[in-house]
Amino acid sequence: MAAGMVGLYIPLFNLTFHSLFLSLVIQFAKRDSLKVIASGGSDEKVAFMKEIRVDIAFNYKTTKTSEVLVKGSPINVYVPSFGHGDQARLIVVQLLEQCTPTSSLGLMNVMTKEIKMYGFVMTSILPKYRSAFYMEIPELLASNELIFKEELMKGLEGAGEAILVVQKGMNNGKCVVVVADQ
Repeated sequence: MAAGMVGLYIPLFNLTFHSLFLSLVIQFAKRDSLKVIASGGSDEKVAFMKEIRVDIAFNYKTTKTSEVLVKGSPINVYVPSFGHGDQARLIVVQLLEQCTPTSSLGLMNVMTKEIKMYGFVMTSILPKYRSAFYMEIPELLASNELIFKEELMKGLEGAGEAILVVQKGMNNGKCVVVVADQ
């Protein structure tokens, strides 16, 4: 059983929102009674999301994401995994190109809805949350309070395949390379 890294466990601390869009920390959000909208790239992944009580689960390859998000809105938290520049700032005062009658507002919403953006890096927050993560999460996994799937690759010779499977999004659970049985 792999508890994983502390990373996506952390941003859910101290959140008091009503809905959430993400696909990786569903069960943490549901434990806090948040509404969860989650996407996956296969029907099998969507089925698993439904198994762990996602409110709205959809296959982003076969469903128009914007339509799902409109039905599930408002969305108060979105947890993607992307980025470019370190310690970037996003300051929005007015976006003239968004002020046309045909505009859907887009980034203008950052200003008009007073949206806050937070970034975090594992190395800067790990010391604060590491102990809590390892005290709570392995126990929740062992007690089956958190449901998980693993795909085991045997031996170091399976490491390359494991990386490829994860990069292509072909895994349906946490990909674990088993280097020795104990």
